Amino acid sequence: MHTLYLLYTQFIATLAVFPVIWAYTLGRWFWLAGIWALVSVLCWLPGVIRHARSRICRATPDPNRSYARRMP
Repeated sequence: MHTLYLLYTQFIATLAVFPVIWAYTLGRWFWLAGIWALVSVLCWLPGVIRHARSRICRATPDPNRSYARRMP
């Protein structure tokens, strides 16, 4: 799963190269900032989702595993 996440971020970054170069050469700083923000969010969001869905790792496990219970 980690490899797919890395491939996804590399793909998004590769697609963003040409619009970033276009915005930089024409001096369109607002577009450059917008493209940068969009790419950052697109690369950040899957990592956040992946982290949120991962198991919680604790230094000392809770004896009754209360953190693993799901609310009905």
